[in-house]
Amino acid sequence: MDAPSYARVIKKLLPPGSVWDLLTDGKLSALCLALAQELTRVDGRAGAVLNEADPRTATETLEDWERVLGLPDADVPVIPSTVAERRLAITQKLVRVGGQSKPYYVALAAACGYTVTIDDSYGATILRAGFRAGARVFGVQWAHVWRVDVQPPTGDALSHAELEAIIRRAAAAHTVVFFRYL
Repeated sequence: MDAPSYARVIKKLLPPGSVWDLLTDGKLSALCLALAQELTRVDGRAGAVLNEADPRTATETLEDWERVLGLPDADVPVIPSTVAERRLAITQKLVRVGGQSKPYYVALAAACGYTVTIDDSYGATILRAGFRAGARVFGVQWAHVWRVDVQPPTGDALSHAELEAIIRRAAAAHTVVFFRYL
């Protein structure tokens, strides 16, 4: 709403009576217009507050989001320099829920700007010459090893080091993750 509209509303809120000189450009009309201009400014800022409530559209409150989420941290050791990268780091931290499935890690990498595939076949058991049937090819120490094959990044992606830190932090503590960049 604009200032003249707010001024009309303010005038209608005044009690009825001949003491109010509402039809002229007197002091009361000037006061109503001044109040209306402030209400217009507050109304405009209300929309900005809604934008700041979502880190994907925030601009003014990025430092607050980073402070509340504890950034920088092990996943994001340095605050990114651009607004888009900062928004991405904040959003990534907020949406992280956890999981142990391949789709979870693929989605985690996608949120960082990367396309990946997961290979967890290191603990496979197959029949091989010289081994007994069912023997592990790589041994028990490889049972909890998996590899992330990373395609080149697209758009505003985090760095390789940040991607690795995020995936390693999300990985189960007993697993070992290797990265292969294609």
